[in-house]
Amino acid sequence: MTLNHHKSDVVRTLPWGPSAGVRSAPIIAALRAAGFEAMIGSRPLPAQNFEVTCLPGQMDEVAEIILGIDPGATRLNVGR
Repeated sequence: MTLNHHKSDVVRTLPWGPSAGVRSAPIIAALRAAGFEAMIGSRPLPAQNFEVTCLPGQMDEVAEIILGIDPGATRLNVGR
């Protein structure tokens, strides 16, 4: 049996954290305007964390949108 995590058609949900003092609302709005599903994250920390859903081939585009608004944003680990 093989794992599906290498398939290019499997949707990923990526957690991100903005830099200190940066609100996630403008980032989420830009991601949604580009056609991605984005929402406030469920983690207590970091503040204003958010999640975006995309295909593996879209991960660079997602990062470009996020980092274009907040160059200090970081991708969070999947585990809490």
